[in-house]
This record gives sequence, structure tokens and C-alpha cells, in this order.
Amino acid sequence: MISFSKSHSLENKRYKLEKRIILVLIMKRKLIGIPLVLIFLGVLAFYTSAESEDNEVFFYNSFAMVERTITLELDKGYNEVPIEEITGDNSFGIPLIVSGDVSLVGIRGEYRSYIFGIPVGSEVIVTLKSKVQISGILRGLQDNYLVVERGSQKVLINPGEISYISVSKSSRESNSVILYADEAGRHNITLIYRVENVKWSSTYRLILKDEEGVLEGLAIIENPSKARLKGKGYLVSGDIGGTYPVYLAMTKQEAQGERYIKEEHITLFPIGNVEVNGESKVAIKFLTESLEWERSYLYESWPYQEEGPIYEVIRFKTDKPLPPGNVEVYREEDGKLILIRLSSIQQKASGDYVEIKLGREYELKGTTKVIQRVKEGDKTKYKVEITIENLGNEPREVMIKHHKIGRITYSSLNPIEETADYVILEVKVNPGGKEVVNLEYET
Repeated sequence: MISFSKSHSLENKRYKLEKRIILVLIMKRKLIGIPLVLIFLGVLAFYTSAESEDNEVFFYNSFAMVERTITLELDKGYNEVPIEEITGDNSFGIPLIVSGDVSLVGIRGEYRSYIFGIPVGSEVIVTLKSKVQISGILRGLQDNYLVVERGSQKVLINPGEISYISVSKSSRESNSVILYADEAGRHNITLIYRVENVKWSSTYRLILKDEEGVLEGLAIIENPSKARLKGKGYLVSGDIGGTYPVYLAMTKQEAQGERYIKEEHITLFPIGNVEVNGESKVAIKFLTESLEWERSYLYESWPYQEEGPIYEVIRFKTDKPLPPGNVEVYREEDGKLILIRLSSIQQKASGDYVEIKLGREYELKGTTKVIQRVKEGDKTKYKVEITIENLGNEPREVMIKHHKIGRITYSSLNPIEETADYVILEVKVNPGGKEVVNLEYET
């Protein structure tokens, strides 16, 4: 039989928490015609302004993960630790516990019942319709009467005579965590919490001057929960789930450092020490990148589209991964910033090219024709003819981005870039002239 060290007793309290705040939850309910005003007071070990700087907060698309470390003094062998000794309150659930020299054996819990939505065992004040008040500990129902214990006495109350019930102290579930320590003494234990409905998105500002530019990235973090998220922050970008919109007041903070960390299929952007209060929204700069850009004209060609517009675009190579987001494009002239375009940036990997459309050029016209489509076994071969026409009075250089699947087997013009999804070519078209490019590829 396994025995546990009851180190949470008042006489031998061996656990020392290093982070605590106070949580006040106010809850109102109305049940079976009886208005119940429930006031719950509790303690939650979560953050303090000084010690929470050691916390780490990871902001995902629809939630946040918070890691923090506490110190527990444990006996050698098995230790049963009440949840409130670790978290202060278990209303946010049981955290994942990680430790190098302490093992999580299991979790012990007790069943808790409710009367009129109030946990049995809570200290209550029952106000009758006659204005008489009865205080004591709620013990349940007996013969359809409410039972309130007052010292050694039990009072039976007719629910029909109750005006309202207030809760001065709610009973709490008696959950505990069972830990095994190889050695007695102080042990550092990492707690990992998940806070739901926290999300972040990115927005950019691109400032153009001559052939150089600066790209600034701003992260908008929205926290509709009650939790205060404070510590070393990280933005997590990648294929990690959905979000839903929340609109809250916004404040600004400055990030510390602009490195990024690639982990598997996701990217982490350290944003320094952050503090996001409950029910709030903050904006934090996470990116500043100097770049060289070029202006050109872009025709996006598709095998199923015969004619399409040609846009004036700016194009640059990014040295850092970019999460998707809206972008404001400014032109700097004589020290003033002039907004010239509102657009968006798709998610880009480090070393990829970003293309932003500035506007349509009506003097240029592009057409795409599939001359031949032949299916041979499990492959399909395409012959495509792309024509660029210049209706203006000046020569124009046009980039052709033809979207396809498979590899190019023939091109009348050497490609600038080819991927599995598209090929890029560049043609110079004289005033009033046309240029034709022929492509062959197979899927």
C-alpha cells in the first residue's frame, strides 16, 4: 500500500509558492424562481509583477500557452499536493506539470454536488422574504427543505420562503496531485497552462524611398480572457488552427529583440517582455527589415483564363519569415509619407519574394491560350501561348507569372524562376508591339 506525506497540513506546510494573485469572480444566477446572487472569492497562483518576468507566454492563433516555474519542498518518495497549493485555485483547470527530477504519478479528486447551483459545503447567507437572514454552511436538501448547518444545529428552510442566497465562501473541489521525488528537498517544477480564445494577427507598414525600403511588422494581440499574460513573449506562426474576431481597446508596446526561431513547421518570434491584461488588446512591433525593391509590371497567367489584367507591382526579397497580414505601402517624398496602397502579404518563408500590387496598368494587355492538352497515361501535357501587348507610347518590361502544376519541358524564353506551382519569365514589349512566349509542361 502506498502512503503519502500530507505535507499540506497546517502543522507541516512544506510547500512554498513564489507567484500569487487574487482572483475575484462574481456570478449571478436565477434558478427555479429563486434569485441567487453568488459571490465567489478565491486565490489563484498565476502572476506577480516582479516574478512573472520569468514566465514564458506563447501566443498562438486561438489560444496562449503560459509556462512558469514554482519551487516545492518535497519529501523523498510519494507526496500528495493539493491543487490550490500549486495554482491557488483550480478554476482554470489542472496544469501540465513538467520536472526533471520529480515525476507526476496521478491526480486525486473528490465528487462535489450542487444545490441551486451552489456547491454543497459553501458558507451562505439565506435571506427570507420576511427579511430574516440565516447564515451557515449549506449541507444539501432534506425532504425538499434546504439544510443549513449553524454550529451544532441544522436549520431546514422552505425554498418557497427564500428571497435570495449569497455565498460568502464557496467550497472547493478537493483535487490533489501526487508527485514522486527521488530526493527530499526543494524542487523546481514547470507548470504549463492553456488560456483559450487569445489570438494574434500581424499588420505591416512598408516605406519606400528610391530603390530602398523598410518593412515594419506589428503584432496585434487580443486577450478576451480574465487572465493577465505577463512574461517573455513569443509569437507562434504556422498551421496551428483557427480564430474568431474580438474587438477591444488597443494600447502599444515596444518589443525587445527581433530574432526568430524555426521549430519544425512553425516559427517563433521573440517579442521581449510583454504584459497583456485581461479583456484588452495590445500592439507590439516584432519586425524591422531593410530591403531593396524593384518596380515592374506583372501578368498572372492561368491555363483556364484567356485574358487578364496587368498590374504595376513592387517586388522584394525578405530575409525573415513573414506571417500573413495587411500592409500599408507609403512613399517617402521630401520627408513626408504618402500612402499609395492598401494591400496584403501572404505568409512567406525566409528568402522568398514578396509581390505587392499597386494598381492596374490599362495600357498593357495579357492573354493566355492553351494550344494543346494531351493526356498520356497518368500524365497531362500542355502547350500554352502567352501574349503581352503594349498599347502605350513607352517600352515596358513585364513579368509573366504562369501558374501550373508540374515541370517545364520547353520554353521559348529562359525562365527567371520556376517552382512546382508557377514559372516566372520577363519580356520587353515595345510601344504598339506584342511579344509571344510559348511554354510546354507536363503534370
